[in-house]
Amino acid sequence: MTRATRPRIAWFIAAALATVPVLVLTIAAVSTAHRTDLKCFWTGARLVASGLDPYDAAVWGSAVAGTFENVLGRPGPSPCPGAYGYPLTTAVLTFPLALAPLELAAAAWAIAGIAGLAAGITFLGRSARIGRDGALALAFVTLASQPAWWNAIFLQYGGILVAGLGVLALSSTSGSRALSVAATLSLALKPHVAPIALVERLAAAPPRARTAAILALGAVVIVPTIFFPAWPLQWMTALASDRPRIAEVSPTFWALVSAVTGRADVAFIASWAAAGAFLTVLRGVELRDGIDRMAVATVAWMLVVPYGSAADLLVLTVAWCALIRRGHIGLALVVAVLVPWAAFRVDPTLGLGAVAPVTAAALGAVLRTRALTDRPRAAMLSGW
Repeated sequence: MTRATRPRIAWFIAAALATVPVLVLTIAAVSTAHRTDLKCFWTGARLVASGLDPYDAAVWGSAVAGTFENVLGRPGPSPCPGAYGYPLTTAVLTFPLALAPLELAAAAWAIAGIAGLAAGITFLGRSARIGRDGALALAFVTLASQPAWWNAIFLQYGGILVAGLGVLALSSTSGSRALSVAATLSLALKPHVAPIALVERLAAAPPRARTAAILALGAVVIVPTIFFPAWPLQWMTALASDRPRIAEVSPTFWALVSAVTGRADVAFIASWAAAGAFLTVLRGVELRDGIDRMAVATVAWMLVVPYGSAADLLVLTVAWCALIRRGHIGLALVVAVLVPWAAFRVDPTLGLGAVAPVTAAALGAVLRTRALTDRPRAAMLSGW
């Protein structure tokens, strides 16, 4: 073992150890799929495939009814209140899930999510030019974070979203139409999670790549509208009836402020003020490439969005990557793992709600004070 290979081996072992609990939680979730969020995604796709309206409360209630055991053997209902909570485009994009029984769909979805997370980390590392050591460090930080655990527990979209960001980063440098389309459709699965990053990258993409992505997204919107012309209004009605209540217990900065103050209006003002302060700190800072711009856009949006799952915060991987490429592996570990888990021990809402603001503070300070070197891998290694 040479001195140069020791860090790589150490990060490989660390990443492998961090993978173990995520895999264990994923396997447990697959075995109790009726109590995961996948049950909601699968039901929406299943109803659409059957020609039924997922926004009809009676149809939806009948489809998700029942009592099922969770990982601890405790009985309870599926976590799918009200009606389908996503745009119909999400059901269309997850249509393959409807072709299999829930148990088989859960296994396939879990494999896709883990593969997507691995691919996203790899693509982000390649685009950021942090080398294998940096990519392994990013893998450890991401897998040890709360969002990775919650993504596994609920079989959420987090891994696919990280893959979408990774592909988006590659497409911004290659100009590939296929990559732009793949990234757009991946992020369109949950359009409220990283919309600003997607819009910014498509705006900067070559005209042909941008056009291909827009046409693909347009097709996904138009096709279900032909069969369910009222779905946009039905979806917004469902949002207005169910999501405000769910937003109060979401793992967002908005929900954290709302829980502390007991006032939604204060949370609204505070979240937008935090995003404004974050962007103000970066005023005049040259963001040289797609990784930095995606990181800033994603962090700013995560500060203001009122509703989301704990797994949605996994998209902050792109921000942790931006820290690592500037030599701040330790800081990425602190904001992604140590502070949130420590806060979680005090209060779960505090722990989950702290991920975005502490990441914003760290990213703003680093981008403001340390310009990207021409050799980001060297900076990364020397910084640790």
